[in-house]
Amino acid sequence: MLRNAAKYVAILSRSMEVKPEISKQIKSFNEGGKHVQHFELDVSDFELCCEFFNSIQNPESGFPKVRGVMHAAGVSDDAMFVDQSWSSFVSTNKPKVDGSWNLHLLTEKLKLEHFVMFSSIDSFGARLAWPGEHITDICNFNQLG
Repeated sequence: MLRNAAKYVAILSRSMEVKPEISKQIKSFNEGGKHVQHFELDVSDFELCCEFFNSIQNPESGFPKVRGVMHAAGVSDDAMFVDQSWSSFVSTNKPKVDGSWNLHLLTEKLKLEHFVMFSSIDSFGARLAWPGEHITDICNFNQLG
């Protein structure tokens, strides 16, 4: 998006910890005239999402109106479905399911250009094969690109 027409991107994640190569890329985009900012936010928490959306929609935030959402919650628990505990299932799916719903509720009245959700059926307990195979699946997928 940033290599094309996007000029403003707010990156939300549950942690402010960012890999050095990502920080370097964010810095490069900002030095190139883009406005990229990383925020710590758990999108599964509706009240925190409301606070964030109210603050980001404030003209003083430096961001224009929200025009799109790309939701890519990435929580994984490498266990076969039959071995997965309820708490593991919930912790894996809360950011995906509740987060998607919260983002929908907060943007449903906005004129969005896109609302895209990325996830994996693997996260919904479909890991019916051996644990660890999703790593092999990802490696195989990356070789296709």
